[in-house]
Amino acid sequence: MKRVLEYHFWPVFFLLVTFGTYFSSTFALLLRLDRTGLWTNLDHVWSDWPFHIAIAGIFAYNPPATWFTHHPMYAQGTLTYPFFADFISGMLMRLHVPVIEAFIVPSIVIALILLIGCYTLFYQISKSRMIAVIGVTIFLLSGAPAFIRLPQLD
Repeated sequence: MKRVLEYHFWPVFFLLVTFGTYFSSTFALLLRLDRTGLWTNLDHVWSDWPFHIAIAGIFAYNPPATWFTHHPMYAQGTLTYPFFADFISGMLMRLHVPVIEAFIVPSIVIALILLIGCYTLFYQISKSRMIAVIGVTIFLLSGAPAFIRLPQLD
């Protein structure tokens, strides 16, 4: 096991430093809280995150017996949405972690796990560390060069 970790250390380290830094810095800038409310620094966050914050609030502020009895968007609807990530954030909020950190920290951890998982998959397919790194890079940059437009603080 030690030999495997040593063999893959530098490619994984490279991915975690480059893309890991990008994901961490981008996620860290997504939300901010001030005296007027919860704000975002990236427009696309508000298309989905209010719903997830509402689901996490169910886990954070309600007794467990009522967690699945009310849907945050549909009156008289039960919660049937896949909720595991929101459950983690809700449990952190229940432990008095502020809402921003309760969402950002798990997002960063999951992004880093994604990097390692993608590298592992591409390595298993190609049996080459270099091709695995190139594969992860192509996969992450295949959507568009949106990384050029980093979130800006107001």
